[in-house]
Amino acid sequence: HVFVDEYQDVNPVQEAIIEALHEGKNLFVVGDIKQSIYAFRGARPGIFQRRLKQVESSDCPDVQRVDLNTNFRSFQGVLDATNRICQALMTEETCTMPYDETARLSPPTPVAAPDVCVECHLLDEQQTPDVVVDKTVPGGRTVSSRDRQAAMMAQRIRDLVGLDSGQAECQVFDKTLGRMRDLTYRDIVILFRSPAKRVDDYIRILRLADIPVSSSR
Repeated sequence: HVFVDEYQDVNPVQEAIIEALHEGKNLFVVGDIKQSIYAFRGARPGIFQRRLKQVESSDCPDVQRVDLNTNFRSFQGVLDATNRICQALMTEETCTMPYDETARLSPPTPVAAPDVCVECHLLDEQQTPDVVVDKTVPGGRTVSSRDRQAAMMAQRIRDLVGLDSGQAECQVFDKTLGRMRDLTYRDIVILFRSPAKRVDDYIRILRLADIPVSSSR
């Protein structure tokens, strides 16, 4: 049997090798075209689409499509927010495949879960060009898009822990205490796509906002 993972990122040469190896009924591929990010390496997501159409039009019972859209990691509230955002952004025009019912994520079984509040903050970069801080100083530092993102995060963190108001905006369940308690800094984490290239800028802005930061990069 031939098993292929990340099939959405294969290139024509790899596809030719796969075609030469399998015999029709011994091929098993796994992929998600929405996760195709390696076009710069010659990946052709269209290969995945062609294979999918072959499966959908086949009358052979041995040829099957299985949608892996059950999510075991997140509460329903997080999945609902994810589905809503992705359905609006992922269309035929933007990623060649719509975010339809087969793509929507759902938990394995409905379970009682705490309320989940998902926020989405947007910065309009077209309306906020880079500006130079203190033009009277030669080589004055430019406030970048990254700085503005970090500043927005810093303000939201200050609000969440109640640094200015004296009262945290929300509570979390503490397993050690066995009860709810006010949110603190150690409950907050910031995830980056590529932290090595940008984390220092965020650390600087957060510390300017009197927010303690720990980075393990």
